[in-house]
Amino acid sequence: HRIRKIANRSFALGLAGLFTMLLPVSAYAERPEIDCDSLTESDMQQFYALSGDCANASNEKKYEEAMAKCTQAMTLCTTDVYTEYTYGRLFQLTEDYGGACYHFERLMARPKSVQKDNADIYKQLKKNMGAIESRCSEFGLLEITCTDKDIELAIPGLGTMCNTKCPFYSKVKIGSYPI
Repeated sequence: HRIRKIANRSFALGLAGLFTMLLPVSAYAERPEIDCDSLTESDMQQFYALSGDCANASNEKKYEEAMAKCTQAMTLCTTDVYTEYTYGRLFQLTEDYGGACYHFERLMARPKSVQKDNADIYKQLKKNMGAIESRCSEFGLLEITCTDKDIELAIPGLGTMCNTKCPFYSKVKIGSYPI
């Protein structure tokens, strides 16, 4: 397993035991971007079906189902603004502010041309980011990559994402977590 952390000193100290334990295999990584335009026709259809199912479940307030669909969609494509916004919004609605901060900040870092092309989403993004922005300083970045894809991870204390698969990229409340 390789873990990358980007955070302030207290986060680094809080996870010191974890990183010491994983030190021989730790490395810096960053969530790889998967461009939707690079998908095969069947993967594109699957992505849009999952993204649509995520949005529908979210609208019906079936947040657990929506989260599962968005998670699957994001494994296929990470560049779709609407899906990443919906994913971040789900984290916000379930009060998992670390996940919300992670996805909202990634969207805010997109080029102005992308923001302009998705003006309606970015208007909502700014509103929702403003509602949680003060909380974002409570979180540090945790990225876990594994030599084998889809390794099951249990990270108690992470709210909606405590049972997940590798790779894992999110912001987490500063502190210590067993993995």
